[in-house]
Amino acid sequence: MRPIIKNSIAVFHPQGFLDGNNAPFVIGISDRNFVLQKKCDAVLVSLKKVVFFNKNGITMLVDILRDIRDKIDAVVGFCDYDVKKYKTIFDMFKNDLDFSLFENMEIASLFAGPSKKCEDTKVLVYSDDGDQKNQLAIELYERGYSTTIAKDKDFLKSKRDSFQIVIENSYLGIYSSKIAAHIKDNIVVYTLQNYIDSNVSSAFDLNYHQNSLKVGFKLFVFDATRVSSMNVHGVNFLSKLSISAAEYGATICIAGLKSEKITNRFKNELEDSGILLYDSLYKFFEDNDIKKESGGAAVNIRTKALTKDLISALPMFTEAAICTIEAMSSQSAQKSMVEIQKLKIDSDKKFFSSSIALYGDIECMIVLVFPISLAKKSCALLIEEDDKEEDVLDALGEFVNIIGGKTKALLAKEGINVNITLPRTFAKVEDILDTVENNKGVQIDFLFDSEPLHFFLTK
Repeated sequence: MRPIIKNSIAVFHPQGFLDGNNAPFVIGISDRNFVLQKKCDAVLVSLKKVVFFNKNGITMLVDILRDIRDKIDAVVGFCDYDVKKYKTIFDMFKNDLDFSLFENMEIASLFAGPSKKCEDTKVLVYSDDGDQKNQLAIELYERGYSTTIAKDKDFLKSKRDSFQIVIENSYLGIYSSKIAAHIKDNIVVYTLQNYIDSNVSSAFDLNYHQNSLKVGFKLFVFDATRVSSMNVHGVNFLSKLSISAAEYGATICIAGLKSEKITNRFKNELEDSGILLYDSLYKFFEDNDIKKESGGAAVNIRTKALTKDLISALPMFTEAAICTIEAMSSQSAQKSMVEIQKLKIDSDKKFFSSSIALYGDIECMIVLVFPISLAKKSCALLIEEDDKEEDVLDALGEFVNIIGGKTKALLAKEGINVNITLPRTFAKVEDILDTVENNKGVQIDFLFDSEPLHFFLTK
């Protein structure tokens, strides 16, 4: 099936059923070669005339689209669907949704093809996923559109008519991660469900967890509200996790594990390993004493030398960070210093900072240190004018998460595959210095209209 190409966006238009029998014929070998020769910015499959599809059919197309993306670095995914189709695909792939979904071609053209730099085009963005909402908005902002984030569905409903384009059921799969975790108040929240046995060790991404420890997180809570029961293998895994976390000065908690779901012996074993138990996630977040632990810095017990691979990838790290900050702050960066050293910051001044770790083909941690005024400018799209400093700090974490995603995408273009942790934020200079004090790294200082920004890359 030959695609229709317009403005460097190739769209395939299948009809009727889309299952394991006919999906391979939607994008045949000759069609794939045709798209590769054209080097399109985006390759999409329209679902407008598809009356039925199943996971086998969609998965076959996704595999073909991923292959195209790997060869020509194109945005790939699906377009022209209703809410029901959108939710169906979302449920099919859940944490493995690394392709994009656009409600219609008008929205797809905002993210692919020539950048129109049209500030007169007002776009309202909403998503139930906070990270996704911010990624959509920042991507549009960088492409030159006047972008507003709908804070909630009430805002979306009341302001809809004031915008030329409203994005509500779209998804950018460019920076997606398979990690099932989220951040609340600088605390990593994992979700457990069903029966917890020996399978938990294979379902849990231990590398991600270890890198979260290295990046500076001190408090982890497992939401066990949906757990039906737990056996000795599940208890042993969580106990070992707690003992390992203690080496970094971190604490493991479990919330919602009711007494009828676990024996007293298992409960005592969890507590003996240092795990704190709470009746519910609500009770956990009510405990201000334990939450104070999340504000400190973890102890980084490993010191490693920088590798040639890291040094050679340095331009991609800085490009992802500095170009994004320049676009969002409307200020130009000037490099003022490059040194291999321990992180140096003027502790007499007030800074906000955030760290994020990458792991996979290469392993490293990126630290960005902002003056508060520059942090506010960089996160202006994500915050209200009257937001408090703690709101700015939360927004900075979301902003750095997007920088991490851009870094991941740039590395992927060079065949370097990595995953990223969620960002850790710091309100105090001494906390970020404590986190990296044993490590040398590459420190690059920039000036944004006389305001300093410190970029630090370390193992």
